Amino acid sequence: MRKDTREASILLPMSTLAHGHGIATLSGTTVLDVWFPAPALGALTGTPNSELTALAVADADRGVTREVVSIEIDLTKAPADAKDAYLRLHLLSHGEAPHYHRRYCVSLLSSRKK
Repeated sequence: MRKDTREASILLPMSTLAHGHGIATLSGTTVLDVWFPAPALGALTGTPNSELTALAVADADRGVTREVVSIEIDLTKAPADAKDAYLRLHLLSHGEAPHYHRRYCVSLLSSRKK
């Protein structure tokens, strides 16, 4: 006789926030791209380091400027702007976001005993 047992496993939600300090490349007021060297899950902490702030200069050859950005986003909401979207892309490439869905789900584990 087989007996099915089901165990509910609830993973407690981590923060729905993510943050990063980065360098945005702008043409006028249009964001062309943003580089976030160390994006992370959680609320915004710290300040941009001196290596990052040293990159915030005008590039006359390309006709763009670079500025430091520090942003915090809510991952449960749609991207608000280009900076938000670039942060999400960097989270993916740094391996943060693929695990995000696991932190917000309820899974049922089943095992069969004979």
